[in-house]
Amino acid sequence: MDITLTLSEEVAQHALALARERELTVEQLLAKLLEQACHERPGDAFARVADLYSGRSEPGWRFDREACHERTPEQ
Repeated sequence: MDITLTLSEEVAQHALALARERELTVEQLLAKLLEQACHERPGDAFARVADLYSGRSEPGWRFDREACHERTPEQ
């Protein structure tokens, strides 16, 4: 299937650079990304990132929802 995309020049340049890093064409890069996205279940991306960074919190650290919403005083 052929697909036509319209991208900003900046996005196109970033896509080209990323494809070159991976030794792919932009078309191959987009095909791989779309294939991954189609087979990925909700939460899979979060699970991958969580696995990458697991165990990096200080011992005893716990998520504190209220602390996330605290504001520092304006200076």
